[in-house]
Amino acid sequence: MIVKNLKGKEWLIFLLVVFSGIAQVILDVTIPDFMANLTSILQMDTVVIGDVVREGSLMLGFSLLSLIIGILGAYGAAMISGLIAKRIRNQVFDKVMSFSLFEINSFGTASLITRCTNDVTQIQNVLVIVLVIAFKAPLSALLAFMKIAGKNIFWTITMGLIMLFIMVVSMIVLKRVMPLMTKQQYQTDDLTYFDQEHLRGIQVIQAFNAKLFHSKRFQQASDELNDTVKKSTYSFTFLSAFSNSMMNFFNVSVYIVGAFVIQNAAAGEKLGLFSDLVTFSSYALIVMAAFVSLVQAYLSIVKAMASGKRIAEVLNTQCSIVDGDSQQTEKADDFIVSFKDVSFAYPGANGNMLEKVSFDVKKGETVAIIGATGSGKTTLLNLIPRMYDVNEGEILVKGRNVKDYRLEDLRNIIGYIPQKSVLFSGTISSNIDYGDNGRLASAVVDIQRAAGIGMADEFIRKKEGGYSHRVSEGGRNFSGGQKQRLSISRAVCRDPEIYLFDDSFSALDFKTDSALRKKLRQDAKDAAMIIVAQRIGTIKNADKIIVIDDGRIAAHGKHNDLIKSCTIYREIAATQLSEEEMKSYG
Repeated sequence: MIVKNLKGKEWLIFLLVVFSGIAQVILDVTIPDFMANLTSILQMDTVVIGDVVREGSLMLGFSLLSLIIGILGAYGAAMISGLIAKRIRNQVFDKVMSFSLFEINSFGTASLITRCTNDVTQIQNVLVIVLVIAFKAPLSALLAFMKIAGKNIFWTITMGLIMLFIMVVSMIVLKRVMPLMTKQQYQTDDLTYFDQEHLRGIQVIQAFNAKLFHSKRFQQASDELNDTVKKSTYSFTFLSAFSNSMMNFFNVSVYIVGAFVIQNAAAGEKLGLFSDLVTFSSYALIVMAAFVSLVQAYLSIVKAMASGKRIAEVLNTQCSIVDGDSQQTEKADDFIVSFKDVSFAYPGANGNMLEKVSFDVKKGETVAIIGATGSGKTTLLNLIPRMYDVNEGEILVKGRNVKDYRLEDLRNIIGYIPQKSVLFSGTISSNIDYGDNGRLASAVVDIQRAAGIGMADEFIRKKEGGYSHRVSEGGRNFSGGQKQRLSISRAVCRDPEIYLFDDSFSALDFKTDSALRKKLRQDAKDAAMIIVAQRIGTIKNADKIIVIDDGRIAAHGKHNDLIKSCTIYREIAATQLSEEEMKSYG
């Protein structure tokens, strides 16, 4: 992680963190030597105050220097971990942006949000711990152990047994905790999902007095997460308290063993053994503290391991939609869009959503698609910009298979207006001039032209600030019809060669709908338009109308012909047209 995400001068900061850690360890390990010297000085028949002050001052100076170096090292570690976390977060975000709808749906929106935020934060936190604690602890333990090696076999055995005991208990606890950490992150996904669902549907929840029902669902998910967190926290708390208790027990044990050793020693050796005892105790505590720090650091690493695996799942996922050959040139063709025996099934579905669909759209032609809910109309549109790829057959755009295009090149020539209008936080102007489509930012006159064609200019000028009026998240400060007109204006602004309207006129009144389509056809005479709609009034003047039934083309033709020859189309028309209008068709 460090190797992959550090660049240039950042390596200098990393090396400074490493060297500061080494320096701090050397200083910490040297301090007990001054304590041993003080003990020896105080055991002399004549105590020289100057010697005591000198050794004490050196010990205090080394301690202060160690503190300063430690603070600088921690600051550098925080900087390094922040940089790495930022880059990982960007990598995850960029990867998610490259996903097709299949990958998005397979992970779930809530899970992807958690992986971009909470999981990356867990990685950031553990990187600080690794750089500040886990790196220094082994070195500290090694140097301290070298200082006391061979001092006393009884004290060494005591230290070894307690460390072994701590290790065994730690492994048992960690084996229990690791599955809980993974479970905890997935339960956080569930909680994020419920949060999103409740916030998106707050109007429906309030309108149907379903607050209690949703509160129970949220409470259940919260309780499940809480139970998991409690179990893991209990384990962590136990292990931390156990390790600290073992350190204290070891300290007492060393002095108890030392008391027996000194008591049984000759009179001339007792002072020397006592000095060794103080020195051994100090260094042994450094070894124990380093060992306990490693255990606690590993606890944090265990927490982050689950997050690391989840981040790796995202980064290692191969997108099902891949770029084609960018060097391939367009082929000459009379049709700008062609479906050739296209069949498509959603991943995991029992059958095809679309079956053997074939039709062509010429330059400057308007083709409308109508059918019952769930018949595959939106799915058909999503296949053109490759939100999904076909299972059988092929889709040609300007005579070239869409799979041969670079995604960027393909989508640059498409103006897509989705079924649900989406606005982004910013200004009205930034929402109309959204994306690049291979071009620079649009001029003000182009933005206003697009808004005029999209029938949005009138209400925009009434807003405070006009085109600079702020758009809140999701366009909550606009009505459904206003959002739909802004979405259409956004597509018009980029002057695409192909327009895809997915029931994009449903929130408009008939007068606005008719006027907008008339302006659009006049402005984009050469563009191909594919319109998915439910309203007969929106599509009856189309050059060709395709009737979709259960994923298949049931009929196609013009309005007057279909209302006479196609039962499905006539039934749809009968629900929208008056009896007099229906009788006029015979």
